[in-house]
Amino acid sequence: MKKIGIVTYHKAWNNGAFLQALAMQMFLETHGFEAYIVNTGIRYKSVVMADTAANEWWREYEKVLADCHRLLHESSEKKYDAIIYGSDEIWNLRSYGANPIFWGYRLNSPRKIAYAPCSGELGMKICFKSPCKALMAAWALNNNYQAISARDDRTKKFIKIFSSREVTECLDPTFLADFTPYKSGNTRGNYIVVYSYGLNAETIKGIREFAAAHDCKIVYTGSYSDWADENPVLDPMEWLNVMFHARYVFTSTFHGCVFSVICRRSFFVVETNSSKVNDLLMRLQLTDRKVRDFNSLPPEVDYTVVQQHLGKQRQVSEDYILSNI
Repeated sequence: MKKIGIVTYHKAWNNGAFLQALAMQMFLETHGFEAYIVNTGIRYKSVVMADTAANEWWREYEKVLADCHRLLHESSEKKYDAIIYGSDEIWNLRSYGANPIFWGYRLNSPRKIAYAPCSGELGMKICFKSPCKALMAAWALNNNYQAISARDDRTKKFIKIFSSREVTECLDPTFLADFTPYKSGNTRGNYIVVYSYGLNAETIKGIREFAAAHDCKIVYTGSYSDWADENPVLDPMEWLNVMFHARYVFTSTFHGCVFSVICRRSFFVVETNSSKVNDLLMRLQLTDRKVRDFNSLPPEVDYTVVQQHLGKQRQVSEDYILSNI
């Protein structure tokens, strides 16, 4: 049985980072591989807030998220039959992605593939602002990988700055796993999920009015909130169940959009113009989900159409992994 290492942001302080790592592990095990999350040795900075209540919320969240790491098969070994690098923003050179371990260095394997990494909002300017980091990336992209893919079009263009190699666009690995076993009963009643790291006053007002009009309470997840009806500290698996039963979702994050689709929720995207969110919405023909006016929100999502787009891209993504490891 092949032993596969996964190099990714599995200990960053958010649900999406954890769940995408778990999803890749689940996918590989489903296909008969031994899958291990590689211990990169990186210590992610804790979220520190000026508000005492917010700090308490984050410290409790860090505890419950750390408890969930038992679901990941973490390994400190250095040799694998193949190593998958990704997903998430492991190629964001302005962040932890500047660490060489995310670029195919320091670990031994005859096959190294990049699966759906993201470079954030990086472009040509990084070559001038951080030439050493850019040179590291350029060498890696041309020498360290047997196959390269990207999670979004902006990352694909970033790769093309340094290399002329073929780049396959792949889905976030969460789309390759079955999370329905984590769905259990609804104990919260009629509610809206808000998944964000902070919203402005105008958006909060719009969400409150929407919730009142639909007789829903507001369950704020992802970070601290002092305005929602509920702001529970949920581990990623508890959060999944809350997402499965939400009547509506408002989100400003990439994985908020991803799991709205996975859970087939009617969702709305607020306060973001990030490339990765825009790319996902475009690929799934869901660009109408972006809220421009709370008085003219889009209709319910037709998931029959979404699943057609998703099915084709899922096949490309699965084939890319299985044919390259």
